[in-house]
Amino acid sequence: MSPQQTESQVNKTVPDEMPSATPILIGRLLSERKFIVDEQAQVKHLDASTIPASSTVYLRNCENGEYFLDSVCTKVMIGELLTIKKISGESIEANAAHGSDSFQFAQRELAFIRHSLIVISKFPENCKNLIIVANDKIITSTIDIWKSSNVSFKLNTQVQTVQVDECGTIDIEYDRPSAFHSVVWTATSELKLRILESGEEKYSLTTGENIPIQSETSESIEKVNPYQYIIRLINGSLKSEELIRAEKGFPITQRELEHWRAVNNIST
Repeated sequence: MSPQQTESQVNKTVPDEMPSATPILIGRLLSERKFIVDEQAQVKHLDASTIPASSTVYLRNCENGEYFLDSVCTKVMIGELLTIKKISGESIEANAAHGSDSFQFAQRELAFIRHSLIVISKFPENCKNLIIVANDKIITSTIDIWKSSNVSFKLNTQVQTVQVDECGTIDIEYDRPSAFHSVVWTATSELKLRILESGEEKYSLTTGENIPIQSETSESIEKVNPYQYIIRLINGSLKSEELIRAEKGFPITQRELEHWRAVNNIST
């Protein structure tokens, strides 16, 4: 979609019949996803024989298990499963965490064939009591988790962003500071983050909706809805800061906004 085209304009360019390449495209999208669904009390080591490097590892409705990512993958997602059904009766599935870049990507990829597809339902995955250990590279350096509880991550590889949405208790442990960049979270009861160095805890933070957070917002600025927070290492300690909408709707923290205004000599 070009910047000048609206969604309705794009839809007008869709042919009356599904292009012959469409099933191939959908097949490729699905083949690049490793689905782990409805498993109970499993302990699995996922290696190159089970997850190609191009795979997104996707867990849904799994409980009381341990999963070791021992090979390269593209992304790790614990999110919503979109079930799409072709009007002719042939069904397909695509997965994406609600609100994530992948969710938006899936919507864009399917937009050009929406005339022949209908969304039947969305299933919340509700994973519970899991341990996920990442021992090898995640190409996008991102993990998304959505509507889950009592999930522990042990990250022995670089994961620049973990996004946690609408969860219960989530525990995240990095094996070294250089592997960490940020955790973005919203509507989560309790989030525990630890960063180790040489096997010992160096930084830690417990936050969440059940933990009082002092807002640093001193003026009337539109908040991200629902309220969203970002955790980063700032001046030698982990800090959870609320994201706000600044000029032109850009998500930023109050601290960063004030710094930007000071640097650019802009008064509030």
